[in-house]
Amino acid sequence: MSLATPSTAVGLTFRLQTLTAAIAPGYQGGCIVDWLQSCDTDFSGAAMPLVAEILTKLLDGHDCYKDATQSVLGWCMLVAEVFPLFLASTTSETRTICLQNLNDGDDLLRAALNNLEDCATHFNGAIGKLTELEKQLGADFRRDSAFHKKLVDKAVDKWYTASHTAGASIGALLCIPLGLFGLVLAIPAALLAGEASEAVIRASWREEVSQQLKTVSTKFETLTAHVTSTKTAIDEALQTQRREAESITLLNAGRSVNATFVGLANMPLRSIRPEAEILVDMCNAYVEAHQEPTTTSDDK
Repeated sequence: MSLATPSTAVGLTFRLQTLTAAIAPGYQGGCIVDWLQSCDTDFSGAAMPLVAEILTKLLDGHDCYKDATQSVLGWCMLVAEVFPLFLASTTSETRTICLQNLNDGDDLLRAALNNLEDCATHFNGAIGKLTELEKQLGADFRRDSAFHKKLVDKAVDKWYTASHTAGASIGALLCIPLGLFGLVLAIPAALLAGEASEAVIRASWREEVSQQLKTVSTKFETLTAHVTSTKTAIDEALQTQRREAESITLLNAGRSVNATFVGLANMPLRSIRPEAEILVDMCNAYVEAHQEPTTTSDDK
C-alpha cells in the first residue's frame, strides 16, 4: 500500500464519508451477509464452504476497519479537545498533556494503517469467493442438478410421511414446508386423487419443485444482485481505503510536526498555532466523518 503523504487536506471529509459508505454495505447490515447467515446450512455441499469463507472474510474486514477508524476517532476527539486549551493557555501542564497525546498518536496511527492493510486483504479474498459462489448457485438451481434432485427427494419423503399420517384426511393437505430456503410446496393435484405409483409421485413432485424454484427465481436473481453489489462495494472500498490510509498518514505528519513544536519549551505560541490549528481542523474533519450520529428520543 502506498502511503505517500498528500499535499492537501481538501476533500478529506468527503473522501472518508465515501469510504464508509462503500464498505458498510459489504458487511454491516448488508443484505448479502444477512441472507447468508439466515440460511447458511441450506446451500449445497459445494456452496456451503464458500458461504462460510465469505462471511468470515467480510466480517473480519469489518473488524479491521472498525479497529482502525475507531482508534483514530478517539485520538482525534482527544486532540481536538486538548489542543485549543493549550493554545489558550501555554502552561507547562497543558504543554505536557499535549505532548503526551501527540507522542501516543504515533503508535496508534501506525497500527491503524496496518489494520487498513489487513482490511484490504480480507476484501480481496472475499471478492474471489463471491465470484465462485455466484457460479455455484447458477449450477445448483438447474433442473438437472444434483441439488434439484435433492429437493425432489426431500419433497417425496415429506409427502410419504404426511400422507401416511393424514390417512383418510389426505385431501385436507394443502402444502408441505420443504425446510430449505423457506420453500413451501403445494400438494400436486394428481396426488390428492388417491393412490399413485412411485413414478407418478416423483414426476409430480419434480414438476412442483421446478415450478416453486421458478417462483423464487427472483430471490436468487436478487441474491446475484447482492453478490454483484457487494463485490462493487468492496472494489470501491479497496480503491478508497488508500485515501483513508493517506488521511491517517496526513494526520500523523501533522502530529509529528506539532510534537516537535510543543516539545520545544521556548517555541513562541505564534509559531505553534498555525500547525496546531491545522491538526485540530483535520481531527475535527475525521471525527465528523466517522462518529456515529446519536439517537434522540424523537428518533425512536
